[in-house]
Amino acid sequence: MMGSNLKRPGGLTVIAILWLIAGLFNVYQSLQSISADVQALPFLSNPELDSWFQFGIPAELAISIFLLVLGFAQIASVYGLWTGKSYAYKLALAISVVLIITNISLAGLYSTAPSEIGLASSATMAWIFVLAGIFWTAIIWRYLSKVHVKAFLGVIPPPSQPVQIQVNTPKLQRVVYETPKAPEPKYYCRYCGVENKKDAVFYESCSKLLKA
Repeated sequence: MMGSNLKRPGGLTVIAILWLIAGLFNVYQSLQSISADVQALPFLSNPELDSWFQFGIPAELAISIFLLVLGFAQIASVYGLWTGKSYAYKLALAISVVLIITNISLAGLYSTAPSEIGLASSATMAWIFVLAGIFWTAIIWRYLSKVHVKAFLGVIPPPSQPVQIQVNTPKLQRVVYETPKAPEPKYYCRYCGVENKKDAVFYESCSKLLKA
């Protein structure tokens, strides 16, 4: 039985939806950053700019491009999480770890910027993303390690289903043992000796009164 033939766990549905939202957000953020960095590249030769821009802008551009690729990978893994594909299991776990490293790189980059540039808030936001990524990774790793989730994703064989075996057993017959009744006494005519009925008033053979 394939993993996709099993019912999708409810928790995996929630994870897939949140993962899709996170992927779309990363794509949007990275595109915004890439657009700004590309526009800033021609001005890096300006000697009046702070020396941080000489490595900060290219570094941010490289990280943003990498984050864009990760965002598309997140979106691609959502289909596998939703339909039960084994590749989505490893991809989701790997992306979670790589996203943490990427956000740490961004946070470190923004933290080294001079205070007059005004990237302190960007550094704080990047560190928040790092903490959120660690929390998310702990949840997704724990949930995806469950047996029924692995079975749905096709990572492990599905658990065997109990087989119902119908056994036809002969019905028990109730045997009742009855005590045999004592035979009823026979009545004979005391005159002629012929057998007579119990409740007769006259003897049948001689017509004499029974109790005479």
